[in-house]
Amino acid sequence: MIACRVAACLDPGDDRKRWSIHVLNEGSAPFDAVLRKFGHEWGDAGGADRPNAKVKNVKPGESARIWRDNDEEMRMWGELVVRSGNEQQAFLFEFPLLYRHMDELQVVPGVGKRGWISGCTPMRS
Repeated sequence: MIACRVAACLDPGDDRKRWSIHVLNEGSAPFDAVLRKFGHEWGDAGGADRPNAKVKNVKPGESARIWRDNDEEMRMWGELVVRSGNEQQAFLFEFPLLYRHMDELQVVPGVGKRGWISGCTPMRS
């Protein structure tokens, strides 16, 4: 069974992005992941990119940075496809309006930066 979560960590960089998006492996086997879509939404406004960003061989208990972005004062969301052995699952994750939650950010284990952890909701095929 594939078990993962995704964290948005405050990580300002030279690229003018404020957030690093990390995939956290909470399962018992290594996995590969592809970020199929990443978007922003507020009401009817927003859009999505199709980055197809990949990370490979994320071991149990470890994390890997898969994307960098800004919250643009909007909800951020993504679609992630994770493969472990012969199993593959698509997941949806989302983050609230993070700029409103800066005082609630906690250090993300395995990443070492303050952030917000989102569960991954399995998507139907």
